[in-house]
Amino acid sequence: MTEESFMIVIVVTSLIWTVALIAFLVASFILYRRLSGIRASIMKAVAESKEAAKPIMQIAAMIEVVKSGIDLVGRFFEVRKGER
Repeated sequence: MTEESFMIVIVVTSLIWTVALIAFLVASFILYRRLSGIRASIMKAVAESKEAAKPIMQIAAMIEVVKSGIDLVGRFFEVRKGER
């Protein structure tokens, strides 16, 4: 292989890699643009579901407080039964 043909191979290979890199970057940018729209939709849905879950969480917290109070009263009467 002569020096001239070696240089041609290097130039052609670098051109191919440059075109491939540019194609990869363009495809990545297009994919990013599409996914950013999907991401925005998902974030909006998550925010809406958090807002919808707030009343449910408040009801669950109130039920837990009532349950804890009933358990406390039950333990109090259990201790009182042991004193007799």
